[in-house]
Amino acid sequence: AVRWPRIMASLVQQRHGILATGLNAAFTPAALGVVALLAPATLPVFVLANRLIGFIGMALSPLFMLFQGWVPAAVGHERVRRLRLAGIVSAAAAVLSGIACAALLPTFGYFLTHGEVVVSIGLSAAFGVLAIVQTGSPFLSAVGLMAVGQVRTVAHSTVVGVPLAIVLLAVAELAGADQLAVWGLIVGGGVIAAWQVVAIHRAIRTFAVEPRPQPEPVVAPALP
Repeated sequence: AVRWPRIMASLVQQRHGILATGLNAAFTPAALGVVALLAPATLPVFVLANRLIGFIGMALSPLFMLFQGWVPAAVGHERVRRLRLAGIVSAAAAVLSGIACAALLPTFGYFLTHGEVVVSIGLSAAFGVLAIVQTGSPFLSAVGLMAVGQVRTVAHSTVVGVPLAIVLLAVAELAGADQLAVWGLIVGGGVIAAWQVVAIHRAIRTFAVEPRPQPEPVVAPALP
């Protein structure tokens, strides 16, 4: 039966995941809200870039879902090996995503807005770097930290990085620097990523020495 004490106990137990999920969900609306308030003329560019990065993230989501099941299925050195392999593949996918975003954003904006929105080379390059950070984030949080039992780090890093990104974005937009506004988001996301990478490396030392599970001995049935 669903009872309030049990519900509250579950919420308290999952508080770190709830906090991180809530902050990540509020990040994009908050960033677009700041842009709409302080620099409404650049809002279409930010919306288009957000949509394009979102499409790329959706395309990569099956890969991260595969790693979510494959990496934690092993223990000890094998888990570390799988985690490193998944990290290499995810990093390569994130870099390719950033290159694709930077290359496609000007064309993407031109055709969807009938030429009304023009994205400069510098701005598209900045959004490309932002795409690398944002598309690589699911691996660090949902694969890497989950696999090493560091869910709390997801919440701690998000609590610091998301407000920092919003503040830097607001300061840059107040100064009228659109490219610096994107780099403010990159700095905030980079702080989160760096924090999580350090936590994964520290936890790997523990998981690397975990004993491998020993198979149960097979006892032959006694002959009559």
